[in-house]
Amino acid sequence: MPHSSFEDFVALERRLQDAASPGTRPGLSRLARLCRLLGHPERSFRAVHVVGTNGKGSTAATLASILAEAHCSVGLYTSPHLECVDERIRLNGKTLSLPLWQRGSEAILEAIRKDEKLALFPPTLFEVLTALAFWLFREVRCEIAVFEAGMGGRLDATNLLSRIVLTLVTPIAEDHSEYLGETLEEIAGEKFAVLRPGVPALFAGGDASLERQFLERARKIGAEGHLLSECPLDGVTLSEEGTSFGLTFPKGERHFYRTPLLGCHQAINASMALCGAFSLRSLYPRIGEQVLTEGLTKTRWPGRLEIISRHPLILLDGGHNPHGLAATLSAVDAIWGKREGRLAFFAAMADKDYRSELALIHGGGWRLLCTEVPGVMRGEKALTLAETAREIGLDVIAADANLERAFAIARRESDFVLCCGSLYLIGALKTLWGGRR
Repeated sequence: MPHSSFEDFVALERRLQDAASPGTRPGLSRLARLCRLLGHPERSFRAVHVVGTNGKGSTAATLASILAEAHCSVGLYTSPHLECVDERIRLNGKTLSLPLWQRGSEAILEAIRKDEKLALFPPTLFEVLTALAFWLFREVRCEIAVFEAGMGGRLDATNLLSRIVLTLVTPIAEDHSEYLGETLEEIAGEKFAVLRPGVPALFAGGDASLERQFLERARKIGAEGHLLSECPLDGVTLSEEGTSFGLTFPKGERHFYRTPLLGCHQAINASMALCGAFSLRSLYPRIGEQVLTEGLTKTRWPGRLEIISRHPLILLDGGHNPHGLAATLSAVDAIWGKREGRLAFFAAMADKDYRSELALIHGGGWRLLCTEVPGVMRGEKALTLAETAREIGLDVIAADANLERAFAIARRESDFVLCCGSLYLIGALKTLWGGRR
């Protein structure tokens, strides 16, 4: 992307943010009102709704890649972005043009300005961007769109989608408890609330109690509920080039697949997408075995155990809760082994359970360097992270609030650096490493 376009998108995002309500405000009434004023763009395309705690983005990106391989006009809506806001809304794997974004933004901003209630109580930025995705997908005549939910489910802006043909629920873990509930069952209840009568739904499962809760919810509302365990996954092998595995479909067909994404958890995410695509064949008969294989192989999802350098080895991973980081650390050990001198380059948001994440890093025998993400107000201070890490027993080699200086120290101190703890950190590092600016 040309430099000017990047800056123009940054300016456009700032305009949208200035017009939006700050923070997170669960509820659908603001977005519902805005969509009515826009002529209900959310009704113009079929949708796949992806909810859960971890793996939503990888699953959504994989399914969108498969649908694109089947020659569908497929949209993809994900969050947050790493470097530029245009990453959130894609058609057939490509970002949309700045003029199209500007037209859609003007339509939304004008609707907010002219409506008395919305002008007084504007939608949040996430709601504005969700409305913009609806508008853009209608404008480009998108056939089907894959929507990754934000942090929630029942009250998430994406739950305003009206023509959902499939619901995918990825693994559920404790996160955003201040909004979703204190227990796994409460959090799962918020996620499972998005199931729709008569619509197929697939849950990654992994916890017997949550699986029972999912199936009971599906039975109660008349959804077609399925568990990923109905499609046995086996033979998972990891390498620096990707993840290979076998998958057996309900009629007994077993096939072997490979995703370029790294980790056993990516085999689960890929299987979710494959089984989801398999269930959509009645709508899209072109989804055959070759489409599944090729679509999976072509999946691109940056910032998830992404290798940006091999000498030294530098990995970027956006896992930002203990469940996600545990999967990352397990994958790193399986692929590269427990090398001496490994360094975790770490930043975290103050509202996250970073103490548990630091305990996982300590358990893996890593050294630690703490830093901060510039311009992110939610970020925890590097010195506070370091103090917590030392209490746990970690070997903290440095704590530097200056990201560029801290990253230089990390590369000097180790030939094996895992950058983790926050997607905001990964986005900033991609830009620093020579990204899209």
